[in-house]
Amino acid sequence: MLLADAMRLEASQQVAYNYMLLPDSIWTKQYDFVLKKHGVTPGDFETTMEYYKRHGKEFSSVMQEVVAILEEESNKEFRR
Repeated sequence: MLLADAMRLEASQQVAYNYMLLPDSIWTKQYDFVLKKHGVTPGDFETTMEYYKRHGKEFSSVMQEVVAILEEESNKEFRR
């Protein structure tokens, strides 16, 4: 799921850069990779996120799925 990959990306970038404020160029390069992986254009991603800003309940539902995916991955790693 694209948003799960985006959350992984953001977490890893924050750790890698010691929680510093990152320049837009780093975010753009990294997000371009994630978007390309999922076959989504930056414009489509922005449009979708704008939609979810106006439809919080739907976004909450999507984010519950993202959290479930990330928790499942975390649990698998913990069991290793």
